[in-house]
Formats: sequence, structure tokens, C-alpha cells
Amino acid sequence: MKKILLTIAMAFVLAACNSTSQGRDFDMEVVKGFKKGETTQEQVKEAIGDPMGVNDIGNDEVVWTYSYSEGQGGGVGFIPYAGHVGGSQNETKNVTIRFNAKGIVSGLSFNESAGSSSHL
Repeated sequence: MKKILLTIAMAFVLAACNSTSQGRDFDMEVVKGFKKGETTQEQVKEAIGDPMGVNDIGNDEVVWTYSYSEGQGGGVGFIPYAGHVGGSQNETKNVTIRFNAKGIVSGLSFNESAGSSSHL
């Protein structure tokens, strides 16, 4: 009986410690090194890969977007009378790069956030 209870308890613990991600991870320090008026589309693609989105904005200009998010649960579960317990950690990265008609970076914006939450 103890083995069954232990197995059930371990299943709850393992199920609660889950991880999800969307997009392909990339190095924000590399992104911060891109230079307006200098960095080419080929250099961007070599450094952080193919974009998630490509938008033609007219005048032979194009915008590439990159996005990555990851969330990891930390033993979140439900205990009767106590409610949800545990916590989570989240990371999000977004990059938008505008290229001129010559394929050179003409605009760059990015943000990055990391955080955690806990519940009891």
C-alpha cells in the first residue's frame, strides 16, 4: 500500500513540474549587437536564424519578427482547503527588425522579460 501511495505522490510531483516553450530561442546579446545602417539580412539570419514572421511594408522594405517564450511550472498543484500551491518561472523575448530596400537594418526594437510567481 505504501508503494502505491508513493507512486501516486511521485506522479503528482512530476506532472506539476512541467515546461513549455514557443518559438526558437535566440541570444539577446547578439541582437543588441545589430547595428542600424550596417547589419545585413544575411548576418541577422546567420546569427539568430529564420524569422517567425516576415511582413512586406512597401517601398521594398520588410520587417522580420522573432519571438520566444518559455514557462516552467514549479510544483503547481491543488490541495483541498489550501488551493493552488507552487510557482512558475517565465521568460519572453521579442525582436522586430526593419530592413531597407538594400537589405540593411533600418530599425530595431526588442524586449525581454523574465519573472516568477508563487502561489499558496
